[in-house]
Amino acid sequence: MKKNLLLITSIALLASIASCDKEQIVEKEVGKPAIEFKDLTNNTLVLQAGSTEEVLIGIKTDFDIADLVIEPKDKTTADWCIAQFDGKDAIKITPMDNGLLEEKTTVFVVKAAATKSVTEKIVYVPENVEFTVTRGADQAKILELSAEGLVAEDMGGMIMYSLNIPAEGGDFSIKIQTNGCKWYFTETMQEWWYTFEPASGDNGQNVVFTAYPNQMPQENASTFIVKTDPDSFEGTYITIKQAAKVAVPASAVSVSWNGVKQNSGQTIELSADGGRDKAFKLAIEVTSPAEGEVDFLFCKPGSMTVDPNAENIANLGMCFEEGLTHQIIPVKNTTNSERKIDLVIVGAGTQNELFRIKFNQQA
Repeated sequence: MKKNLLLITSIALLASIASCDKEQIVEKEVGKPAIEFKDLTNNTLVLQAGSTEEVLIGIKTDFDIADLVIEPKDKTTADWCIAQFDGKDAIKITPMDNGLLEEKTTVFVVKAAATKSVTEKIVYVPENVEFTVTRGADQAKILELSAEGLVAEDMGGMIMYSLNIPAEGGDFSIKIQTNGCKWYFTETMQEWWYTFEPASGDNGQNVVFTAYPNQMPQENASTFIVKTDPDSFEGTYITIKQAAKVAVPASAVSVSWNGVKQNSGQTIELSADGGRDKAFKLAIEVTSPAEGEVDFLFCKPGSMTVDPNAENIANLGMCFEEGLTHQIIPVKNTTNSERKIDLVIVGAGTQNELFRIKFNQQA
């Protein structure tokens, strides 16, 4: 019986010794601050309003960086920047473009990483260190326009954009980037040759510019303002130019005046009184090619030399009566002499004479 009691006592003693080793009490003592900043005032970093540039904060520490972590004190305030160690000597602050139009402030805490197994009896725990990163609210502004073929030119610190589009017209998307604000696309003068939508949008959205086909031999051009305030006249300017129609020159025409088909070279007598009621009605049909176009030249008699005084004799006007396209309107002859001038019809953009009408105005 005594032998068994001795055995039980020995086992209990061994268990007690093992338990003491396993439950060894580790003394923790708060040591030096986790880090010290080399050049921060009041442990605060102030960023420029709207800044998204990375910043390095110089630090020094007696601890292993692997044993430290950086965490926001309130995670709900840290949606705009990230803080992380950049080696042993710096903390890197990475601001983002989230909330550029608002003042942002986040408090970060540098502290010991999660507790890990230790063998020392005394562990020095870093003292928590807080630092603040703040950024002022930025003013609403247009950052950039982008589109295929869009050209940006620096005009003394102001960026001016231009976009050239073909005569055929079509849809053209222009992406508008802001610093988080709403944009407004407005015209400086309303024109007939285009439409656009939407007139306003959010950062990164497109405005679609639609141009109708240009049927004229002159280019179309309009200037627009992209701005952040719908009531302001300040903003980013973009000029859109549409190429002129490239005319196909006619190679043959049929001409009639006052309803009677005529031959090239005939002479028409104009009234000396002049006036629209004395107008000479002219109809032209392009016979080749079907899509061909013509130009009109008032020339000196028997030549291809344009007469600079032609407007003193006759003017070419549009006539909207059915079947008629133009009218010759004589100017009153106040001289005591007869006046002559030729109207030469040529293929558009050429000097190729297709038809000539001779006008003789009485004194």
